[in-house]
Amino acid sequence: MKAEFYMDLESDVITLYHGTSAKAVKKIIEDQELKPRAGRKSIWDGEFPSAKDRVYLTSCYPMFFAASAHYKTKSEPMILEIKIPKNDQEFLMPDEDPLGQLENIPKKHKTYGMSFKQRTKWWKNNAPRYPHLWRDSLRLLGTCAYYGSIPLISQTGGDFGISRIIEMPENYLYEFDPSISLANHQTLGHNYHIVAKTMVESCGDRRDLHLWCKEYFDDMAKKGWMTEEAAKEDYKMHVALRSGGRAWTNYIQERAARQGASTITFGRDDNGTDDY
Repeated sequence: MKAEFYMDLESDVITLYHGTSAKAVKKIIEDQELKPRAGRKSIWDGEFPSAKDRVYLTSCYPMFFAASAHYKTKSEPMILEIKIPKNDQEFLMPDEDPLGQLENIPKKHKTYGMSFKQRTKWWKNNAPRYPHLWRDSLRLLGTCAYYGSIPLISQTGGDFGISRIIEMPENYLYEFDPSISLANHQTLGHNYHIVAKTMVESCGDRRDLHLWCKEYFDDMAKKGWMTEEAAKEDYKMHVALRSGGRAWTNYIQERAARQGASTITFGRDDNGTDDY
């Protein structure tokens, strides 16, 4: 895959996240490491339970996974920041979900002709044989897995391990509820990544984040994917759109005036009925 990605997957140390619960964090601190679930019941106990021998990681969806753990365990949603240097990246592997969702399968591959459920199960069983696909897994869905346990970084004295543990602000339980799909990640993965990164780096203090936050547009400009002028304009537009009502009307009229256009704004009539 040669498409541009929002993370540098060739850097000396990559940062990923793990969404979990306060109940699980208590055990992680006691053990001084995050262990695969082994014999414990999977949070995802339906058709697609997680594998027992690996820890699942994400570049962009820790809020969703933390919320899921919160609802399942009735304890606070938590997010772990995890640093993985090159020497430890050999233990990364693809997540079965993105590979299971792929439909354009080469005829020579063993999953050709399988259903989605069959493909997902096959990849869960065989992902350790394809460790080189962890980068593709992240590019596709923003998820991958680590084979084995991940220690608290304070215990290793190095670059590898859990570097931060934060409690996710409660208002984000309802703010971020994505469809974990290839299409969603292609469209909004960068947005979710910036929100997760900014939230964790603020140690959970930022409670004003959303998918179109200023940090997202700043990062787009920094990467050269849009000009600074366009980034500022798009951010301004999304602030107005999110605010709605008069703020959105004012933005449209201001933009039209700058472009030398005239606008007619239809809103609600005197009876409060939508008039288009």
